[in-house]
Amino acid sequence: MKKVFTSVLALSMFSISFGQTNWDETTQMGDNNAVKTGQYGLNNENYATQYGDDNSAAVMQFGEANLNSIISIGDENDAIAHQSGDNNFIDSWQEGDDNTGEAHQYGNDNYIFQTQMGNMNAVYAKQCGQENSAVQYQEGDGNNATSEQLGHDNSLVQDQVGDDNDAENSQLGADNSTVQSQEGMGNLAEAEQEGYENTIDQNQEGDYNEAYALQLGDMNSISQTQMGDENFAADYQEGCDNSFTVTQTGTGHGHSGVQVGDGNSATIDQSDFGTDDSCCGPVTMPDPVCVGGGCS
Repeated sequence: MKKVFTSVLALSMFSISFGQTNWDETTQMGDNNAVKTGQYGLNNENYATQYGDDNSAAVMQFGEANLNSIISIGDENDAIAHQSGDNNFIDSWQEGDDNTGEAHQYGNDNYIFQTQMGNMNAVYAKQCGQENSAVQYQEGDGNNATSEQLGHDNSLVQDQVGDDNDAENSQLGADNSTVQSQEGMGNLAEAEQEGYENTIDQNQEGDYNEAYALQLGDMNSISQTQMGDENFAADYQEGCDNSFTVTQTGTGHGHSGVQVGDGNSATIDQSDFGTDDSCCGPVTMPDPVCVGGGCS
C-alpha cells in the first residue's frame, strides 16, 4: 500500500513538471469538513486547506489559467469562489469561527484578496470585466464588507479593525478607486461610483460614525475623515472634476454636501477642539475729542 501511495505522489509530481490540464490540491485536518470543486477549461489551479471542524468550501472554475486559494483555520467557516474567464486570481484566508467569504469573477485578469481574522465576519466581492482589483481585510468580530465592480481597471481597498463595522462599495465604469478604512465599532461606510477616474477615500476611527459618498461623472474626488464618535457625512457629486474634503474630529458632527456641475471644490473641517484668537492683538483706544459735553 505504501508503495502504491508513493507511486501516486510521484505521478503527481510528474504531471506538475510536465504540464497538466487542471490541478486541484485539497487538504483537510479535522472533522466534518467539506470541499466541492469543479474545474472546466485549461490550466486552472485550486488549493483548498481546512484546519478545524465543520468548515465548507465550494469552488467553480471556467476558462483558462485561473488560480484560487482558500485557507480556513477554525470551525464552521464557509468559503465560496467562482471564476469564469482567464487569468483571474482569488486568495481567501479565514482564521476564527463562523466566518463567511464569497468571491465571484467574470472576465479576465481580475484579482481578489480576502482576509478574515476573528469570528462571524462576512465578506463578499463580485467582479465583471477586466483588471479589477479588490482587497478586503477584516480583524475582529461581526464585520461586514461587500463590493461589486463592473467595468475595468477599478480598484478597492476595505480595511476593518474592530467589531460590527459595515463597508459597502459599488463601481460601474473604469479607473475608479475606493478606499474604506474602519477602526472601532459600529461604523458604516457606503461608496458608489458611476463613471471614470473617480476617487473616494473614507476613513473612520471611533464608534458609530456614518459616511456616504455617491459620484456620477468623471474625475470627481471625495475624501471623508471621521475621528471620533457618532459623526455623519454624506456627499453627492454629479459632473466632472469636483472635489469634497471633509474632516470631522470629535463627537456628533454632521455634514451634507451636493455638487452638480464641473470644477467645484469644497473643504469642510469640524472639530470639538481649539480656539481662534489670532485675528486680533491688543487694542489701542483713541483719545477722546469731546470732553464734558463739548468739543475742544
